[in-house]
Amino acid sequence: MLTDIGFPAYKGKRSPMVESVFEYGPRVGCWRLLRIFRRFDVKISMLGVVRGMMMYPELTRAFAEDGHEVVSHGWRWLDYCQVGEDEEREHIRLAVRGIEKLTGAAPAGWFSGRPSVNTRRLIVEHGGFLYDRDYLGDELPFWVKFGARACQHLVVPYSYETNDNRFDRNTGFSSADEFARYMIDCFDLLYEEGAERPKIMSLALHDRLIGRPGPSDSSSSSTTPADATAYGFAPAATSPNIGAASIRRATSDRRGSGRIHPFAIPDPGPKG
Repeated sequence: MLTDIGFPAYKGKRSPMVESVFEYGPRVGCWRLLRIFRRFDVKISMLGVVRGMMMYPELTRAFAEDGHEVVSHGWRWLDYCQVGEDEEREHIRLAVRGIEKLTGAAPAGWFSGRPSVNTRRLIVEHGGFLYDRDYLGDELPFWVKFGARACQHLVVPYSYETNDNRFDRNTGFSSADEFARYMIDCFDLLYEEGAERPKIMSLALHDRLIGRPGPSDSSSSSTTPADATAYGFAPAATSPNIGAASIRRATSDRRGSGRIHPFAIPDPGPKG
């Protein structure tokens, strides 16, 4: 999964070529993206698999020192539908402890990417999280409540559509211009609809994909100020009605407001 170059997974064996694809991100792609974010003075939420971040502590510190939010992308990149509850609980604990050691602060956000039916309950039980992003079914964040104490937890929808993973093996985007045009078209409609109702556009970038020279041109030298605003690479001051910010910054001031999106996920209740 996500080998980017079409190599199959080998059961019980390592693949040097696939490993080298993923090494491109921390060796090259992340540093290029950091320079672009500095250029446009925008703060992002960096989703990091904690075991991977621990192998490149200087890179994690660079994101934190630039004011970006570090979000837990799990302890390891696993399909947690195939992992037992006790092991998943331990991985959540290890991930939080790992980010604390790397950045000096626990993460406010969580995104497994391949969660189990237990994941949201387990991070709420762990405590300390403002939100998670393991949900694809909406364009607005919403609050859910868990358990007898009615713990309030924020769900911030993610997107596999406005996402550079569609550069993967050219199954969606083949050029920087295609990517930029799609993101701008998406923004334009959401902005129009936002006149009557707020909207959030989630834009996902991967260091080993958008961090390469060709795709990264869509977020750098070829981008006009107006286009940059359209997909989040510009200061919020460009328009009073547009904000580009990390998820923690965008949501923390609304915690406890009691506002519930019309379509909330029901409380799954106790495990039975």
